[in-house]
Amino acid sequence: MLRPSLLSCVLFAACAAAHAEWKPLTASAFGSMSYDPASVHTEKGLTQMQYRIDFAQPRQNGEGKSYSSATMKVAVDCRQQTVGLLELQTHAGPKGQGAVVQRVAVPPSAAEKVVANSSNEYVYKAACGAAALPVAHAPALPAPAATNNAKPASPFSPAKK
Repeated sequence: MLRPSLLSCVLFAACAAAHAEWKPLTASAFGSMSYDPASVHTEKGLTQMQYRIDFAQPRQNGEGKSYSSATMKVAVDCRQQTVGLLELQTHAGPKGQGAVVQRVAVPPSAAEKVVANSSNEYVYKAACGAAALPVAHAPALPAPAATNNAKPASPFSPAKK
């Protein structure tokens, strides 16, 4: 049988682990993002960490089950400026509380390039401590060629007045 002092230490450690001090990353009308600083560690050139999204409105998975928050484990490549999803877990309640609705280990896939003003930018900065990222944009579409071929107006493209 465990001594009372040893038992209290074990219980305290278990409770402390279950109640991590999550720090806010960002918030929007979509919901709020936070991360667990204690989960951030670097291994084989990749920084792994956990972050969570608390949705403003409950969402549903493909099976129609409702969830209010999702916790992701990601691998961040600070040199290549990419974020790759490793695990996803959704919860019935906010802040990762309540029943686990779904748990998914994501098969290895290509990581996404971090883009300025995206949710991945906040994750990247928390993992890598970067103050700023180079602005990465989606490729620009070519401008339409100018033509002098005026077409008559149709009900779907009214004439300019």
